Amino acid sequence: MKRSLLGNADYVWYSLARTSSVAGSQLTYVAFPLYALAITRSPAAAGLVGLATYGSSVLAAPWAGAIADRRNRRTIMLACDLARTAALGVLAAAIALGWSSLSLTLAV
Repeated sequence: MKRSLLGNADYVWYSLARTSSVAGSQLTYVAFPLYALAITRSPAAAGLVGLATYGSSVLAAPWAGAIADRRNRRTIMLACDLARTAALGVLAAAIALGWSSLSLTLAV
């Protein structure tokens, strides 16, 4: 009898972590341009943030693929998620302290 993937603890943990990571990424694709619009009242700034959000993925893809072929994928995944968490934490702290700006939003 075949064992279900849901019985594999490693798979369940991976699925939960990946689902939360993808959900967070998709939320930022919507939230960042809306945040830029809210702080600048400029549709052009919102568009620029949206372009930066999607454009960074497109520009990084060729190099990310080459790196993933040569390094441990698990380590890369963890490092990228930790870096993204740190960047979003900096943005959240800046918003809470009233220090946020369009340039910081673009950088994150």
